[in-house]
Amino acid sequence: MKVILIKEVKNVGNVGDIKSVSDGYAMNFLFPKRLAEPATDVALARIEREKNSAVQNAAKDVALAKAAAEKLAGSRIVIRKKTKGRKLFGSVNAAEIAKAIVEEGTPGVEGRHIVIPKPIKEVGEFPVQADFGSAKAKFLVAVESEE
Repeated sequence: MKVILIKEVKNVGNVGDIKSVSDGYAMNFLFPKRLAEPATDVALARIEREKNSAVQNAAKDVALAKAAAEKLAGSRIVIRKKTKGRKLFGSVNAAEIAKAIVEEGTPGVEGRHIVIPKPIKEVGEFPVQADFGSAKAKFLVAVESEE
């Protein structure tokens, strides 16, 4: 019997795989535990649509990442924080940098995309990198005293 795996099954296959298994294994183990479904024409068409939409979404994500990286490359992001002399109360983290980037008009940047070489705990300019997986950009983060 041909089945479509809904979840990963050890020694059988991964999610979305179409496998031939014995009728008893499918009826007594895979179906009751909702690990697989019968490979009907309707189910096969649905799986194909899901794979196509996943490919399109991935291509769209790559295009957005490249656009964000091009816009960020060489730019200067300003963040204002409370200070005592040159030292900050706390530090500047990746989420704060991402929020400042989004506020300046580059959508789709999240804290997980920002790579900070060492914690930013004082006033000044610091090189930072944004890593979107398919695209990278280096830019400066300027930390200024809030007055």
